[in-house]
Amino acid sequence: MKSCCVLLPFFLTQVDAGVAPVVLKHDGWVAAVAFAPDGKTLASAGADNVVRLWEVGTWKPKGVLKGHTDCVTTIAFESKSFLASGSFDGTVKRWSLSKGEAVKTYKISRSPILTVLAGETGGFISGGGSGGVWKHPPSRIEWRHRSWVNSLAIVGDLNKWRGVASGSSDGTVLLWAPSEVGGRAKMDSLEGGAGEVRCVAFSPDGKLLAAGNRYHTVRIWDVATRKEVKTLTGHMSDVWSIAFSPDGKTLAAADTDWKKASKVKLWDTTTWKDRGALDVPGEILSIAYSPKGDWLAVGSWDRTVRVFRIDGK
Repeated sequence: MKSCCVLLPFFLTQVDAGVAPVVLKHDGWVAAVAFAPDGKTLASAGADNVVRLWEVGTWKPKGVLKGHTDCVTTIAFESKSFLASGSFDGTVKRWSLSKGEAVKTYKISRSPILTVLAGETGGFISGGGSGGVWKHPPSRIEWRHRSWVNSLAIVGDLNKWRGVASGSSDGTVLLWAPSEVGGRAKMDSLEGGAGEVRCVAFSPDGKLLAAGNRYHTVRIWDVATRKEVKTLTGHMSDVWSIAFSPDGKTLAAADTDWKKASKVKLWDTTTWKDRGALDVPGEILSIAYSPKGDWLAVGSWDRTVRVFRIDGK
């Protein structure tokens, strides 16, 4: 296994020096990774049409969730016991991890499902190739982009949400807030050259919104003012996935290069300085922090998940 590149100052959260990442294998490219809320399970999914479950720490397989008929593009834990997944087959499935089977299947669209948010009580929001963002229940389109919806992010739980962002290939980020008088949410469009938006993420405190795009940048907005506060440059190519660390001090961005090895760039969210990068041989499609911030999982086109140990001391 190839060791990661460690360029981070000692006093900041860093990758364990000299420790190679754990490598977990799929039978197809890995489109999505996610940790359970209790931090004990890592889920990964992709072009082998399944969701694989791994025990965090030992990295032993815990199970394989089968039922989708095409690539599984997105996964989200409701709780430690239930998980939602979306697929190119146009469905969203709700899985019981104890049973190892889907307890509900929703046929959403003829188009691929690319992103899903799951709630603690079984509800979810999904988006994909149709350009629509669906809420379930009551299974209706809440809003629509002009092109594919590639990513969704939320502040709070679906039952008590304070904001939802959607990023699209139409070059826009739509930011939604709950209506003060009931009914559908209120919307603001964050445009201004965002490019084809690949991914969106809120900071843990909900004050910042980040969006990665096709044109080598990550844009940062102040949620309260809707004003852009920073554009992060220096990425080699598409930014396919981004994630804030649980303490909010680091923004990880997948710097995906389709011609050579990719990197996960790490940005200090106070100074917005580049704090270093993690080398990944394959093209990166997804990244996720564990709830405590002690692991960073990276899903790749080379059919692997690489899990980096993060040292916060």
